[in-house]
Amino acid sequence: MYREILEQKFSRLPGSGSLDRSILEYILKNNSAMTYMCSEKFCYECDCSDYELDQFVTAAGFSDYNQLKEFVKDTINSVDAENGFNVSMEDTITRVAEDLVNIEMGNMLDFKQSIDKKMVLRLVEDIINAPEVVILGTRASEAVISYAVYILNKIGIRATKLDSANTNYFDHINNIDRSALVIAVGFARYPKATIVAVNHLKRKGFKIASITDFTRSPLVSLSEYSIILKSSSREFTDSYSASMLLLNLVVITIQKCNKEFVEKKLREFDETAFNMDYYI
Repeated sequence: MYREILEQKFSRLPGSGSLDRSILEYILKNNSAMTYMCSEKFCYECDCSDYELDQFVTAAGFSDYNQLKEFVKDTINSVDAENGFNVSMEDTITRVAEDLVNIEMGNMLDFKQSIDKKMVLRLVEDIINAPEVVILGTRASEAVISYAVYILNKIGIRATKLDSANTNYFDHINNIDRSALVIAVGFARYPKATIVAVNHLKRKGFKIASITDFTRSPLVSLSEYSIILKSSSREFTDSYSASMLLLNLVVITIQKCNKEFVEKKLREFDETAFNMDYYI
């Protein structure tokens, strides 16, 4: 619905004849998601340069990228307002569910096609060889961090989490083994607390790997290496599909590399759960 209305509106803009069709097509296809992207993230997702985006913005008659975003957002809001009384909530749920599934399928397909296998193997080796793995991040990344700590400990890897937004993490930093591997997790928009914490750990000489969403993420320059994951989402929500796929890929690869050790730890996990009557 939004696509057709937006296409009509763009066709009426002053420079519509000279607009870069690939950028326009990306906006039409990802209209909700792009209204929450910074220009750098947009260029990464759209696979265009800053210059190409600036040319598009200027040709379309906007003063800057933010004005373009407001144009798209206003169009979406006006369509919602016009159809609010005509579309049932069931129809809305159906439309949004289809949109979310398509977005996540795109994230997962990109993961399958573009995952850097050498970087994954490097992360696996570092996790296996580290005396401790510290996973750091906050807010939207908390779900990823919690699962990472859970699944790594389950297979016998000593893993702890640090919430960079909680000042209590300062109490723990000096007790971290200097040989520990720090994995920083952060996606746009990037909480300043995470960047400050990672920068501090880098100055202390810790080995840092990061999981983030594009090459110009502030975590990349602070890390020894990074694994880049596509994490497109609708509107103000966050996507976890690629992150969870990566974590499962990592732990299964660890199991393949160190089968006897991991299977022993999994047996111990099950025995402990049974003895403590943990599951129903």
